[in-house]
Amino acid sequence: MYSLASNSGGGVYQDTASTAPTTLDDYSPSSSVSRAWEQDDISEHILPVKPSSSSSQFADRSNNGTLLGAPRSVRNICCVGAGHVGGPTATVIAYQNPHIRVTVVDRDARRIRRWNSRHLPIYEPGLRDTVRIARDGSRAFSLVDNADDSKLVSGDMWEESTSKQRCGSTVYGQPKHTTKTIQMPARQPNLLFSVNVDRCIAEADLVFIAVNTPTKSSGVGAGTAMDMTAFEAAVCEVAQHARAGTIIVEKSTVPCKTAQLVQEILAVHRPGVHFDILSNPEFLAAGTTMQDLLHPDRVLIGSFPTTSGQRAAGALADIYAAWVPRARIIGTNVWSAELAKVVTNAMLAQRLSSINSISAICEATGADIDEVAVAVGSDTRVGAGFLRSGIGFGGSCLKKDVLSLVYLAESLELGHVAEYWRQVVIMNEQQRDGFSRCVVRCLNNTLIDKKIAVLGFAFKANTSDVRESPTIDIIRMLREENPLEIAVFDPCCNLVAVRQEIEMMMKRDRDAGRCNGCPVVAYSDVYEACAASNAVLIMTECDEFRNAKRESSGRFDPRPFARRKPTETDILALHEFLLLSSVYGEGDPLRRYIAEPPCTKDCPDCELIEMRTGGYRAQASVDWRRVSHHMKKPKWLFDGKGIIDREEMASLNIHVESIGRQGRLRGGGSKVFESVDEAIADVKDGDVILSAGFGLCGVAETFIETGEIPSRFTPEGVLEKGRPRETRIFNGKSYIMETALPGDVAILRAWKVDEAGNCVFKYTTKTYAGLMAKAARLAIVEAENIVPVGSIDPDSVDLPGIFIDRIVPATAAKTAEVIKIAPPKSDEADKSNALDSRTRIARRAARELKDGYYVNLGVGIPTLAASYLPEDAKVWLQSENGLLGMGPYPSSEAEADPDLVNAGKETVTLLPGASTFDSAESFAMIRGGHVDVSILGAFQVSASGDLANYMIPGKVFKGMGGAMDLVSNPDQTKIVVTTEHVDKNGRSKIVQDCKLPLTGKGVVSTIITDLAVFQVDRARGGLTLTEVAEGVDVETVRGKTDAKFAVAGDLGTF
Repeated sequence: MYSLASNSGGGVYQDTASTAPTTLDDYSPSSSVSRAWEQDDISEHILPVKPSSSSSQFADRSNNGTLLGAPRSVRNICCVGAGHVGGPTATVIAYQNPHIRVTVVDRDARRIRRWNSRHLPIYEPGLRDTVRIARDGSRAFSLVDNADDSKLVSGDMWEESTSKQRCGSTVYGQPKHTTKTIQMPARQPNLLFSVNVDRCIAEADLVFIAVNTPTKSSGVGAGTAMDMTAFEAAVCEVAQHARAGTIIVEKSTVPCKTAQLVQEILAVHRPGVHFDILSNPEFLAAGTTMQDLLHPDRVLIGSFPTTSGQRAAGALADIYAAWVPRARIIGTNVWSAELAKVVTNAMLAQRLSSINSISAICEATGADIDEVAVAVGSDTRVGAGFLRSGIGFGGSCLKKDVLSLVYLAESLELGHVAEYWRQVVIMNEQQRDGFSRCVVRCLNNTLIDKKIAVLGFAFKANTSDVRESPTIDIIRMLREENPLEIAVFDPCCNLVAVRQEIEMMMKRDRDAGRCNGCPVVAYSDVYEACAASNAVLIMTECDEFRNAKRESSGRFDPRPFARRKPTETDILALHEFLLLSSVYGEGDPLRRYIAEPPCTKDCPDCELIEMRTGGYRAQASVDWRRVSHHMKKPKWLFDGKGIIDREEMASLNIHVESIGRQGRLRGGGSKVFESVDEAIADVKDGDVILSAGFGLCGVAETFIETGEIPSRFTPEGVLEKGRPRETRIFNGKSYIMETALPGDVAILRAWKVDEAGNCVFKYTTKTYAGLMAKAARLAIVEAENIVPVGSIDPDSVDLPGIFIDRIVPATAAKTAEVIKIAPPKSDEADKSNALDSRTRIARRAARELKDGYYVNLGVGIPTLAASYLPEDAKVWLQSENGLLGMGPYPSSEAEADPDLVNAGKETVTLLPGASTFDSAESFAMIRGGHVDVSILGAFQVSASGDLANYMIPGKVFKGMGGAMDLVSNPDQTKIVVTTEHVDKNGRSKIVQDCKLPLTGKGVVSTIITDLAVFQVDRARGGLTLTEVAEGVDVETVRGKTDAKFAVAGDLGTF
């Protein structure tokens, strides 16, 4: 906004960074492109339109003729206001007119500093490229006037066949067969940015006034009339300092009859001095501002019907004619030009509100708004423009101009006209409200403890302009529902600016008494913003957010050029085409840029601004599969711009709600599929499958921490190599950080499932079933029994239906992996086993178990210990696959139940008082120290109690086992190791230091082998031999033990 704040003395920002000359004498004819070719008809190089020849009083004006009298010469232009209109407009005028000095002035020193640096204050595609040429000048360069997309490489690889010499540092175009090389001269800078408003106005032949005219917030006309404060202040500045005869141009959007106000202000400050007043409204759309300026549909110039006024209009028309065909330069009276701008935006807003009103009908009837829009837009009388439904229009123009039209109609006592246009704004606001209500409704009418990710913060795509953004209003409405967090990401907005805007919004809410604790957080990474979200909201139509194929950019190679010398428009078109070519990853393919003004060491923008150094380039599309992995179930996406392919999102298990389409609420259709083939029809090759069948698992240390252990295997070998893990210390203990395991599809089996997906698991089948379903984007359950909704008691539900997406009937019979039958009890059997080493170890281990203990028995020898407990000892056996109160093996195959197995996948039975649960609860018992004793096997045990029992490097293993958790709390759970003393190769398993990857460090308290029993001093390290097996002496033990050990004075036998 233009300000009257004083800046006496100029200060540090006064013209400090400008590289342009300050007097017209500094502009030599050689610095600009030859006027001879610049005056050629350039209509062939502009986007074709068919305007009526009678619509423009400038259409037949020749380059050397006059409209009325001699043409006025404009060599120096001043643009008051360095905002979204003034900055880009002045840039294009300067770019297309190298012989004219154009200065943009503003009292905001910070804004001017940024225009004079690499940190432009606004973002528009193509703006930075044009600013660099006009502001900094350019080097001489050469280009080949022949297009060959496949041969676009640096000039060092090319030869010219005509001139036989090189000009500049790089030549682009065809290889040796190229026939025409064009040499372009260096260009001097002619665009300046300054805070010295008074001086620059005084030097100008023509002054644009391009300051903000927002809607009034208070006083007469509040809410509808334009606030002309800044405009009036700018006119006063011009009146006081402009030379007599200066052309004053209204570029700001202003109410009809504003030119009369300008005349009155000039007359007050400079009575008797003549000025020419023109209206030249802008028709720019954020996100396409540069294209709108370079290829306008029309340029509208309104003037007073006087000879002087017509000459002034002709002078302005000559400026635009440098790149705009004269047939597109339309002349009107000044009042018509002022009103035409407001009416144009009002009509565009009307079309948007009209199609949005139809979207509500589509949602209620089942019609598709996109199909309706295409059908309607195909009628040439209607046209397809502005028929895209969405969350409503935003920005600083459409709403403001509609309301201005309302105010004008009311002031003219045309109440019915005012009410008609007011409904356009009301419809727009209702569209936002309806979108917000849809989000809340689909999330079960509450956002408490839910994270909402908002993609798009600017009011539209490809711009950083957040003024009147619909996103801000929707965020404010959602905050009233007290969500856990609202995360914001926009690929075009500066992160600091977004955060500042959020802070201002929250401050306004607090001042209005709408304060709550919901944080609104701006993110620089889309995946961080979406992580752990319950819903994603698409708020702008950025290409990055689309999940369908992007449309072509429409850029083309303008070569061969249609004239002897290319125009500035031709060169810019070639520059943009080369940037989009896959050959170029840099921002200066023509090698014409001069180094940008350097920033000072204390430049605040260098620290705060994340800059796109090459201008706007479409970033990589969002990987929606990755987003889906990290969203919470159920996964919702609310498409406010109609850019998402719903079917593709459905394959990722993301439910899409779009404006103008009838919603298909989750659960509204049946989850039951007739067959497995139907249920897995969309499972893709390469998808990660989570199988809920029990397999041993755990989190290892040492080698896992360093990344030396592979992460994934196939039967053929290593599929994925390991990677180092982060470690952290909690309460004095070191822990390894491991990323949660995501999956594409979870496949599980349940005993009973109702049609809503609520599951009941039988015995140990619940071990990983629920956990797998929660970790996958798509969960498919194979149900032994499918029952109607309501058939399962709520207290009996093991997994709520919200986690289940598809249900298929089980058809294959259940089978047990290992059917283990209890051996017959007889004296002969006991005698035959008496000398068996495994039995000897198990018998001794059983003595470690006391009445009332909770005990975990590992696979193999530890499992045998339960068979040798005294009959009067009551021990609760826990198995990490979700079983407490485990009984003996079944007495027969008929008694064996495939749903009831131990950690070794062997069939077992239950004792009275037993319970079953999932793996998460099982390991909570273990890590929490609720288990008294854990008996485990081992590959190696060290003298200090280190345990290695889960893998041997180089060998494929099915699973790491649960030992890593079982040994995690050795102060509360006594760890007893049972193992043969030596391995099958005769090597000792009792070693001084373990060579294999450790399961746990300093965790073992007792070691029981077929030869001896050792007690471990975990605090100081060291072994003590306390018992030997019958018939075994100490020397035999010492000879087969690699570790050093002491011998107890009261050595016993077993």
